[in-house]
Amino acid sequence: MHRFDELLKQLVEIESEDAELHHRESTLDDRTRIHDKLVAMRAQMADLRSELGLDTVPVTENDAATRHFQAHG
Repeated sequence: MHRFDELLKQLVEIESEDAELHHRESTLDDRTRIHDKLVAMRAQMADLRSELGLDTVPVTENDAATRHFQAHG
C-alpha cells in the first residue's frame, strides 16, 4: 500500500504540472514530455490497482483529456 501512496503522490504532482502547462504558454515539447510522463504514471497506477484488486476507479476529467489527446494528437 505504501507503493500505491507514493505513486498516487507522484501522479498528483504530474497532473498539476500538466494542468499548469495547459494554462500557460508552453512548447509542444514540454507538453509532450509531461504527457508521456503522465501516461506512464497512469499505467503504473493501473497495474498496481489491479494487483491490489482496486480495478474499479471512476474516470476523471484528466483521463478523458488523455484519451482525447491520444485520439487527436
